[in-house]
Amino acid sequence: QGFPAIDFVTINTQTPALPKPEARQALAMAIDRKRLVEQSMGGIGRPGKGPWGDGFPWMLTDAADFDKLYPRDVEKAKALLDKAGVTAGADGSRGKLRLVYDAARPQFVSGGQIIKENLKDIGFDVELQPLERAVMIDKVFANRDYDLTLQSYVSSGDPAIGYHRLYLTNTTKTQFLNASGWGSEQVDGLLNKAAVTPDRDARGKLYQEAAVILAQQLPSIVLFDEEGMDIATKKLNNLWTVRDSRDGWENAWLTK
Repeated sequence: QGFPAIDFVTINTQTPALPKPEARQALAMAIDRKRLVEQSMGGIGRPGKGPWGDGFPWMLTDAADFDKLYPRDVEKAKALLDKAGVTAGADGSRGKLRLVYDAARPQFVSGGQIIKENLKDIGFDVELQPLERAVMIDKVFANRDYDLTLQSYVSSGDPAIGYHRLYLTNTTKTQFLNASGWGSEQVDGLLNKAAVTPDRDARGKLYQEAAVILAQQLPSIVLFDEEGMDIATKKLNNLWTVRDSRDGWENAWLTK
């Protein structure tokens, strides 16, 4: 079992259809998190439990539980979009959304197709944009030229190290920080306090309070927690050619 790690979809809150939390809540209610785990991860993962995933159980609160807040419900998702003013035309269409992701990540390739199908159910035409990693990074973090993007973060053993960057207010073009365009002074304060609070129970309460806000605002939607698996074989060659081996599978080969 490795460090807790989450895969998520970040939402560009400057996209005309998605500035209101109700519209983002509709996406959470339309995306089939269980199907993503079953089909894009081969069952090796756990559907998103909330804004922090479930890798740190002491951060969890029922008040921010995605299973309770956003079970898959197409009709309720449509009603939320109507409430947000994102209405459907005569043909049922609510417009186009661009989904940007790293083309080298198999779970993003298959997951993107599932999300495309899910969001079609509520009227969105999703344009899949698989890109070479460097191009993706520039498009998402430097230019904010996207509507939705698939990403993954690892915690490195502590949520302050790996997960704060997903939600802290960020106005820079720095890679792998919050690229949603959303920010909250209240959430920033809670996370900054949690980072220096030594008592875990006290920290947990701070994270739980932040989770309730994040679960309502949804600048990002945690899709699933990754499961760690260790497999060894002398037949696998040339795996460690890049910093993150998941981006270099095309370089690896098996000895027969």
